[in-house]
Amino acid sequence: MIKAILLRSLLLNLIKGAGLKGLSGIPVQRDKIIRPLLSLTSDEIRNYLIKKKVEYRLDASNLNIDYERNFIRNEIVTKLKKLNPKVEQKILNSSRIIRGTRALFENQIVAFAHDAVKFSKGELRISLKKLKNLDKSLRGDFFKSVIESKFTLDLSTENLHDLVKLAENQSGKKLALSNRIVAVKEREY
Repeated sequence: MIKAILLRSLLLNLIKGAGLKGLSGIPVQRDKIIRPLLSLTSDEIRNYLIKKKVEYRLDASNLNIDYERNFIRNEIVTKLKKLNPKVEQKILNSSRIIRGTRALFENQIVAFAHDAVKFSKGELRISLKKLKNLDKSLRGDFFKSVIESKFTLDLSTENLHDLVKLAENQSGKKLALSNRIVAVKEREY
C-alpha cells in the first residue's frame, strides 16, 4: 500500500508539473513523523495480515475512479504493472535518486544564499552580481527557496520563470508576486 501511495503521489506530481521536490516522493522521516512501512507494497501488507490472521477492511471509496488518486491507482498503476510488475520498486528507487539530487541542489542554494542575500525590515535584496555566478538551471529553485523562506507565499512555476527574466531585465522593472509582495529590479539588486 505504501509503495502504491508513493507511486500515485509521484505520478500525480509528475502530471501536474512538479519539480524535484514533488518527484522526491514522501520522505520516510520528516521531523517527528516516521513512516516505517513506506518500503512495503499493499500486497506485502495484506499478505502479512492474512498470514497473521489479522482482520482488515478495505475502504469502498477507494474504488471510485472519479478521484484522481483512485483513477491513478485503479487504472494507470494497474496498466504500468503489466509493463513492469516491479514498477513500484523502480519508482521508489528513482525517487531516492531524485531526493539525493534535490538535497545536493538545496545545499548548494543555501550556501549560495548565505553570500548573495540580505534580508532587513521586510526587504529581501539579492545581489545580481553574485546571482550571475549561480548556474541558470538553479535560479528558479534559488528564488523559490529564498523568497518562500522569508514571506508567506507559494510561488508558481510562472512566477519563478518571470523572476529569472526580471533579473536579466533593465533596472526599474517590477513584478507583482502577490497583493503585498513586489519584486523590483534595481541596478545591483
